[in-house]
Amino acid sequence: MVQEPAFQGRVFEEKEKKVERDRFLLVLVNNYESMGSELHLVDTRDFTRARAVIFLPVPLRPGLHANWVDAQEVKPS
Repeated sequence: MVQEPAFQGRVFEEKEKKVERDRFLLVLVNNYESMGSELHLVDTRDFTRARAVIFLPVPLRPGLHANWVDAQEVKPS
């Protein structure tokens, strides 16, 4: 079961200005055959295969939502 994807922009510096051009897609996949979950990283320039797959030892619940924030945008408390 493929769950809600999260987008991560790829940012480039152009003429002293940051420009977002393309993206990565992070997708949580519940694999009911192995009873585990997988995090797939997909490059939006090539949807034919995942660039990386991280295998988690347990299935995560359906309906998981996530927000991804660049570390530079998080202010330390």
